[in-house]
Amino acid sequence: MFRATTLICLASLFINGWCLSKKHKHKENDMGDFDLYIMSMSFQPEYCYQHRKYEYYYCENPKDTWRYNLTLHGLWPEYNEGSYPQTCTTEKFDEAVVYEIGLGRFETYWVNSKVKAGEEGYTDFWEHEWSKHGTCSGLGQYNYFDLTLGNILKTPSIVSDNYGGTVAKVDLVDAYGGPSMVAIVCDTSSKKYLSEVRVCFGVEEGGVPTERIECPEHVLDEGNCGDEIHVDKFYVDENYSSRQKTFVRTGKDDSVSMVQ
Repeated sequence: MFRATTLICLASLFINGWCLSKKHKHKENDMGDFDLYIMSMSFQPEYCYQHRKYEYYYCENPKDTWRYNLTLHGLWPEYNEGSYPQTCTTEKFDEAVVYEIGLGRFETYWVNSKVKAGEEGYTDFWEHEWSKHGTCSGLGQYNYFDLTLGNILKTPSIVSDNYGGTVAKVDLVDAYGGPSMVAIVCDTSSKKYLSEVRVCFGVEEGGVPTERIECPEHVLDEGNCGDEIHVDKFYVDENYSSRQKTFVRTGKDDSVSMVQ
Protein backbone atom coordinates (compact mmCIF):
# COMPACT_ATOMS: atom_id res chain seq x y z
CA MET A 1 0.00 0.00 0.00
CA PHE A 2 2.76 2.47 0.94
CA ARG A 3 4.72 1.73 -2.23
CA ALA A 4 1.65 2.27 -4.42
CA THR A 5 0.79 5.48 -2.59
CA THR A 6 4.36 6.72 -2.99
CA LEU A 7 4.37 6.04 -6.73
CA ILE A 8 1.09 7.89 -7.18
CA CYS A 9 2.42 10.79 -5.15
CA LEU A 10 5.63 10.98 -7.17
CA ALA A 11 3.69 10.86 -10.42
CA SER A 12 1.46 13.70 -9.29
CA LEU A 13 4.46 15.68 -8.10
CA PHE A 14 6.20 15.24 -11.45
CA ILE A 15 3.14 16.46 -13.34
CA ASN A 16 2.16 19.49 -11.29
CA GLY A 17 3.99 19.68 -8.00
CA TRP A 18 0.86 18.96 -5.98
CA CYS A 19 0.83 15.98 -3.66
CA LEU A 20 -0.21 15.23 -0.10
CA SER A 21 2.07 13.58 2.38
CA LYS A 22 -0.81 11.73 4.02
CA LYS A 23 -0.29 7.99 4.02
CA HIS A 24 -3.77 7.12 5.28
CA LYS A 25 -6.71 6.18 3.09
CA HIS A 26 -9.33 8.57 1.81
CA LYS A 27 -13.06 8.20 1.48
CA GLU A 28 -15.02 9.66 -1.38
CA ASN A 29 -18.39 11.40 -1.58
CA ASP A 30 -18.80 12.20 2.12
CA MET A 31 -19.72 15.87 1.69
CA GLY A 32 -20.11 17.66 5.00
CA ASP A 33 -19.63 14.45 7.02
CA PHE A 34 -16.29 14.78 8.82
CA ASP A 35 -14.85 15.55 12.25
CA LEU A 36 -12.43 18.45 11.91
CA TYR A 37 -10.44 20.62 9.54
CA ILE A 38 -6.71 20.63 9.03
CA MET A 39 -5.33 24.01 8.01
CA SER A 40 -1.99 23.65 6.30
CA MET A 41 0.21 26.71 5.77
CA SER A 42 3.33 26.81 3.63
CA PHE A 43 6.61 28.64 4.01
CA GLN A 44 7.20 29.88 0.47
CA PRO A 45 11.02 30.15 0.60
CA GLU A 46 11.22 26.41 1.24
CA TYR A 47 8.58 25.56 -1.35
CA CYS A 48 10.52 27.56 -3.89
CA TYR A 49 13.84 25.98 -2.99
CA GLN A 50 12.38 22.51 -3.39
CA HIS A 51 11.01 23.43 -6.82
CA ARG A 52 13.89 25.68 -7.89
CA LYS A 53 14.53 23.91 -11.19
CA TYR A 54 11.20 25.20 -12.51
CA GLU A 55 12.01 28.85 -11.83
CA TYR A 56 8.40 29.64 -10.91
CA TYR A 57 7.47 33.28 -11.39
CA TYR A 58 6.83 34.23 -7.77
CA CYS A 59 9.79 32.21 -6.57
CA GLU A 60 11.95 34.39 -8.77
CA ASN A 61 9.97 37.52 -7.85
CA PRO A 62 8.67 37.02 -4.29
CA LYS A 63 6.66 39.54 -2.31
CA ASP A 64 8.37 40.73 0.83
CA THR A 65 5.52 39.49 3.04
CA TRP A 66 6.21 35.86 2.04
CA ARG A 67 9.64 36.12 3.63
CA TYR A 68 8.10 36.59 7.04
CA ASN A 69 4.65 35.03 6.85
CA LEU A 70 3.41 31.57 5.95
CA THR A 71 0.70 31.36 3.32
CA LEU A 72 -2.28 29.08 2.96
CA HIS A 73 -1.91 25.67 1.43
CA GLY A 74 -5.44 24.56 2.16
CA LEU A 75 -8.27 23.78 4.56
CA TRP A 76 -8.90 20.03 4.52
CA PRO A 77 -11.83 18.07 5.97
CA GLU A 78 -10.56 15.18 8.07
CA TYR A 79 -11.78 12.26 10.18
CA ASN A 80 -10.56 11.65 13.72
CA GLU A 81 -9.45 8.14 12.82
CA GLY A 82 -7.07 9.32 10.12
CA SER A 83 -8.87 9.08 6.81
CA TYR A 84 -10.33 12.00 4.86
CA PRO A 85 -12.98 12.68 2.21
CA GLN A 86 -12.02 14.02 -1.19
CA THR A 87 -13.72 15.12 -4.41
CA CYS A 88 -17.21 14.80 -2.97
CA THR A 89 -19.09 16.54 -5.80
CA THR A 90 -18.51 17.44 -9.42
CA GLU A 91 -19.21 21.14 -8.85
CA LYS A 92 -16.82 23.08 -11.05
CA PHE A 93 -14.59 25.78 -9.66
CA ASP A 94 -15.96 29.27 -10.29
CA GLU A 95 -13.10 31.68 -10.94
CA ALA A 96 -15.43 34.62 -10.39
CA VAL A 97 -15.49 33.80 -6.67
CA VAL A 98 -11.82 34.76 -6.41
CA TYR A 99 -12.58 38.25 -7.68
CA GLU A 100 -15.72 38.58 -5.53
CA ILE A 101 -13.69 37.85 -2.40
CA GLY A 102 -10.77 39.94 -3.58
CA LEU A 103 -7.87 38.83 -5.74
CA GLY A 104 -5.48 40.74 -3.50
CA ARG A 105 -6.34 38.50 -0.53
CA PHE A 106 -5.49 35.40 -2.54
CA GLU A 107 -2.30 36.91 -3.94
CA THR A 108 -1.07 37.76 -0.44
CA TYR A 109 -2.34 34.92 1.75
CA TRP A 110 -3.00 31.97 -0.61
CA VAL A 111 -0.39 32.45 -3.29
CA ASN A 112 0.13 30.31 -6.36
CA SER A 113 3.89 30.71 -6.73
CA LYS A 114 3.99 29.01 -10.11
CA VAL A 115 2.22 31.48 -12.36
CA LYS A 116 2.18 35.26 -12.68
CA ALA A 117 -1.15 36.86 -11.81
CA GLY A 118 -3.43 37.14 -14.81
CA GLU A 119 -1.66 34.51 -16.87
CA GLU A 120 -3.12 31.16 -17.87
CA GLY A 121 -3.12 28.67 -15.02
CA TYR A 122 -2.95 31.26 -12.25
CA THR A 123 -6.16 29.99 -10.58
CA ASP A 124 -5.32 26.30 -10.97
CA PHE A 125 -4.09 25.93 -7.39
CA TRP A 126 -7.37 27.22 -5.93
CA GLU A 127 -9.35 25.12 -8.39
CA HIS A 128 -7.47 22.06 -7.15
CA GLU A 129 -8.11 22.90 -3.49
CA TRP A 130 -11.81 23.42 -4.15
CA SER A 131 -12.27 20.28 -6.24
CA LYS A 132 -10.39 17.96 -3.90
CA HIS A 133 -11.15 19.43 -0.47
CA GLY A 134 -13.70 22.22 -0.69
CA THR A 135 -16.35 20.05 -2.31
CA CYS A 136 -16.33 17.91 0.86
CA SER A 137 -16.77 20.83 3.26
CA GLY A 138 -20.51 21.27 2.83
CA LEU A 139 -19.87 24.95 2.13
CA GLY A 140 -20.45 26.89 -1.05
CA GLN A 141 -17.38 28.11 -2.88
CA TYR A 142 -17.57 31.69 -1.65
CA ASN A 143 -17.87 30.66 1.98
CA TYR A 144 -15.20 27.97 1.71
CA PHE A 145 -12.57 30.36 0.40
CA ASP A 146 -13.68 33.37 2.44
CA LEU A 147 -13.77 31.45 5.73
CA THR A 148 -10.41 29.82 5.02
CA LEU A 149 -8.80 33.17 4.33
CA GLY A 150 -10.49 34.63 7.39
CA ASN A 151 -9.11 31.93 9.68
CA ILE A 152 -5.48 31.91 8.55
CA LEU A 153 -3.23 32.11 11.58
CA LYS A 154 -0.95 35.04 12.10
CA THR A 155 2.63 33.88 11.69
CA PRO A 156 4.41 34.26 15.05
CA SER A 157 7.25 36.75 15.18
CA ILE A 158 9.77 33.99 15.89
CA VAL A 159 9.69 33.24 12.15
CA SER A 160 10.30 36.77 10.90
CA ASP A 161 12.82 37.48 13.65
CA ASN A 162 14.89 34.51 12.51
CA TYR A 163 14.54 34.75 8.73
CA GLY A 164 17.66 33.12 7.31
CA GLY A 165 18.55 31.70 10.71
CA THR A 166 17.45 28.91 13.02
CA VAL A 167 14.90 28.43 15.79
CA ALA A 168 14.47 25.78 18.43
CA LYS A 169 11.61 23.45 17.54
CA VAL A 170 10.20 23.69 21.05
CA ASP A 171 10.01 27.49 20.78
CA LEU A 172 8.24 27.38 17.42
CA VAL A 173 5.79 24.76 18.68
CA ASP A 174 5.06 26.89 21.74
CA ALA A 175 4.47 29.92 19.53
CA TYR A 176 1.72 27.97 17.77
CA GLY A 177 0.05 26.87 20.99
CA GLY A 178 2.02 23.87 22.22
CA PRO A 179 2.68 20.23 21.30
CA SER A 180 -0.97 19.15 21.05
CA MET A 181 -1.94 22.06 18.79
CA VAL A 182 0.43 21.96 15.84
CA ALA A 183 2.49 19.79 13.52
CA ILE A 184 5.67 21.45 12.21
CA VAL A 185 6.70 19.91 8.89
CA CYS A 186 10.21 20.17 7.45
CA ASP A 187 11.76 19.05 4.17
CA THR A 188 11.77 15.29 3.74
CA SER A 189 15.48 14.85 3.05
CA SER A 190 17.25 16.64 5.91
CA LYS A 191 14.22 17.33 8.14
CA LYS A 192 15.85 20.65 9.03
CA TYR A 193 14.12 23.31 6.93
CA LEU A 194 10.72 24.77 7.81
CA SER A 195 8.23 23.85 5.12
CA GLU A 196 4.67 23.71 6.49
CA VAL A 197 2.68 24.27 9.66
CA ARG A 198 -0.55 22.33 10.27
CA VAL A 199 -3.18 23.16 12.85
CA CYS A 200 -6.70 21.89 13.49
CA PHE A 201 -10.10 23.57 13.63
CA GLY A 202 -13.42 22.28 14.88
CA VAL A 203 -16.42 22.18 12.57
CA GLU A 204 -20.06 22.95 13.19
CA GLU A 205 -23.16 22.01 11.26
CA GLY A 206 -23.00 23.15 7.67
CA GLY A 207 -19.22 22.81 7.49
CA VAL A 208 -18.36 26.13 9.14
CA PRO A 209 -14.94 26.04 10.84
CA THR A 210 -14.99 27.00 14.51
CA GLU A 211 -12.14 27.59 16.95
CA ARG A 212 -8.78 25.86 16.99
CA ILE A 213 -8.75 22.48 18.68
CA GLU A 214 -6.13 19.94 19.67
CA CYS A 215 -5.04 17.86 16.70
CA PRO A 216 -5.49 14.09 16.56
CA GLU A 217 -2.36 12.01 16.99
CA HIS A 218 -2.15 11.11 13.30
CA VAL A 219 -1.93 14.81 12.41
CA LEU A 220 0.69 15.54 15.05
CA ASP A 221 2.70 12.59 13.74
CA GLU A 222 3.13 14.43 10.43
CA GLY A 223 5.56 16.75 12.19
CA ASN A 224 9.02 15.56 11.19
CA CYS A 225 11.46 18.32 12.16
CA GLY A 226 14.54 17.91 14.32
CA ASP A 227 15.20 19.94 17.44
CA GLU A 228 16.68 22.84 15.44
CA ILE A 229 14.74 24.27 12.49
CA HIS A 230 16.21 26.40 9.71
CA VAL A 231 14.06 29.31 8.52
CA ASP A 232 15.51 29.55 5.05
CA LYS A 233 15.63 32.57 2.77
CA PHE A 234 14.34 32.74 -0.79
CA TYR A 235 17.11 31.43 -3.00
CA VAL A 236 16.98 34.68 -5.02
CA ASP A 237 17.69 36.81 -1.95
CA GLU A 238 20.89 38.79 -1.79
CA ASN A 239 23.46 37.08 0.42
CA TYR A 240 21.59 33.77 0.25
CA SER A 241 23.93 31.40 2.00
CA SER A 242 22.30 28.71 4.14
CA ARG A 243 22.55 26.14 1.34
CA GLN A 244 24.94 28.04 -0.90
CA LYS A 245 27.51 25.27 -1.08
CA THR A 246 25.02 22.78 -2.46
CA PHE A 247 22.64 25.03 -4.38
CA VAL A 248 23.06 24.41 -8.09
CA ARG A 249 20.33 24.43 -10.74
CA THR A 250 20.88 20.81 -11.70
CA GLY A 251 17.28 19.90 -12.29
CA LYS A 252 17.25 17.74 -9.19
CA ASP A 253 13.95 18.02 -7.33
CA ASP A 254 14.08 17.00 -3.66
CA SER A 255 10.51 18.19 -3.22
CA VAL A 256 8.64 17.87 0.03
CA SER A 257 5.78 15.51 -0.59
CA MET A 258 3.09 17.49 1.17
CA VAL A 259 3.11 20.42 -1.28
CA GLN A 260 -0.01 20.26 -3.43
